[in-house]
Amino acid sequence: MTNLEVLLKEYTSMDPADRGGFFLAKVQTIDGYCLAQPMLSDILEVFLKKIASIDGILDVNEFAMMQALNMYHGGMPFKAEHFAATLAQFVKDGSHSEIEEAQFAMLPDYMKVDIVMFLIAFACVDGELAIDEEAWLTSLIG
Repeated sequence: MTNLEVLLKEYTSMDPADRGGFFLAKVQTIDGYCLAQPMLSDILEVFLKKIASIDGILDVNEFAMMQALNMYHGGMPFKAEHFAATLAQFVKDGSHSEIEEAQFAMLPDYMKVDIVMFLIAFACVDGELAIDEEAWLTSLIG
């Protein structure tokens, strides 16, 4: 599988004006994967919580991305209180994602690349990829 440095270079070399469309395309692609692999929704939920909690801050840009994802999928406004509560519980429980990471490791490489690119786009919405975010993403793609 492609290493994180290559994926980051691909993402950061993209025109910033094209990143929203890129993110939406990844969402649509991953939605298709979820139809074939129902467990993928659970993996993605944990991975989004993980990437949102690694730097210790759910900033306004990440909040906006969650709002957009919720509107795209359900047409309903993002319930910040619910996400904050589940994120807080995730952190309180130790931010464990080992089971989901093991499930992720069994996916085909092309799916893993799309998921990691989706996570990069989400993590970089605040303008940077934190060192801890980069380390975790690197561990995902080995």
